Amino acid sequence: MIYPDVKFFSHSALQMFETCPHKYYRVKVLKDIKETFNDAAKAGLVDHKSLENYLKTQAYLPPHLQKVKPVCDIILKYLQSPFNYVLQPESQFALSRKMQSCGWFQKGDNAAFWRAVLDVLLLNSTMTEAMVIDWKTGREKFDQDQLATNAIFLFLYYPYLQKVITKYYWIKPAKFTPEQAGEGIYFREDLYELIQEQMKRVAVVQRAYDTGLWKCNVSGLCKNYCAVSQAGSCPDYPRRN
Repeated sequence: MIYPDVKFFSHSALQMFETCPHKYYRVKVLKDIKETFNDAAKAGLVDHKSLENYLKTQAYLPPHLQKVKPVCDIILKYLQSPFNYVLQPESQFALSRKMQSCGWFQKGDNAAFWRAVLDVLLLNSTMTEAMVIDWKTGREKFDQDQLATNAIFLFLYYPYLQKVITKYYWIKPAKFTPEQAGEGIYFREDLYELIQEQMKRVAVVQRAYDTGLWKCNVSGLCKNYCAVSQAGSCPDYPRRN
């Protein structure tokens, strides 16, 4: 079995490991510390739900999200003629170790191994082209891995899909990234290479299981954003600060 100790993962779980392996160990492996969300993260979840509801039923958007309404309205226009796209907001996807689609909570031989949630998915009528938008409520930064992960899931779920366009939309500055032409665009012929790049990240997590080494990465995030250090359970943070 490939990566036998990694039961399942997601982009956010890999990000947690890459930020601090020890936090991953405590939250995801030992599970003696529960992940916490600060006020900004909680507000981001509420904003995601508000945008989902607007795309589904044109429900009320709070004042601070009114600047996103024109973007949402453009998305909704893609559902009309002549585009006739299919809209799937907040879609859940799961893949087994065999890279086959499966249920989010599926167990057994085809158990869920890799999971992703896509904020906005638009599929054309022939299911050959897709667009993905990921709402971002925090500080602007570029993360190619999440865009690539979105494309992987779609290519594996939709066998006729040939092209995926992926974008972040940053709510505070009201802008899309990537901005450079050609970035965030993936083709089916890229699929094998995309999967291999993400599996390299998983292999590093498996190596931590194999060696028992879960390094503490002390940073500016520890004080206010880490459940382990906030619980006083980090072996490195108190001594170095």
